Amino acid sequence: VREDGLPATVGHVVVLGAASRVNPGFFIADSRDILIKDVNLCHCGGMGVIAQMSHNIELNHLVIVPSSGKGRVVSITADATHFVNCSGYIRMIDCTFRNQKDDATNIHGLYMGIDKQTSPRSLQLSWRNGAQQGLQFLRPGMTVEIVRNKTMTQLCRATVKSVEVLNRHITNVTFTADLPDGIEPDMVVAADDAYPDVLISGCTFSGNR
Repeated sequence: VREDGLPATVGHVVVLGAASRVNPGFFIADSRDILIKDVNLCHCGGMGVIAQMSHNIELNHLVIVPSSGKGRVVSITADATHFVNCSGYIRMIDCTFRNQKDDATNIHGLYMGIDKQTSPRSLQLSWRNGAQQGLQFLRPGMTVEIVRNKTMTQLCRATVKSVEVLNRHITNVTFTADLPDGIEPDMVVAADDAYPDVLISGCTFSGNR
């Protein structure tokens, strides 16, 4: 270990990365029927493909590998693919993801934490994950679940009436009916009306961190 604390010496290959992953290869939001086919993605400063609140996405022969002949160790600096609150289908067919600095894929929903109950039908919510700040997934008419954070069991389901975005961190939401007893701070609210069917076929994922 060098005097400055960097654990490297002569002969080591040192990979430096940006502190924030703000430059994805493909950013998909509020869209539907997306096909990315026969694409080579050698490098970007973030996710390879990030998709949120979108319907029907197929990645067909998407190749995420370091550029050949350039001595590069890393392809992209975060997840090869990341899907958030998507619906319909997600298909990854004959794809190759190699030497990225994070996962081959993440497929999940979003949770906002409850700060406080402001009326029988209203909650103040905030993001608990800094990477999700500014993202607004609550919309009038959608169904959500309220989940006990300590046990991950559902307290109730509720339909959104209105949404007031105060800033990137905090949102007020009002529901169409009174909420049940038992609402506590740090319980969470999540979309509960759509989940994607996932097909991963003929793919190779290797060499990620």
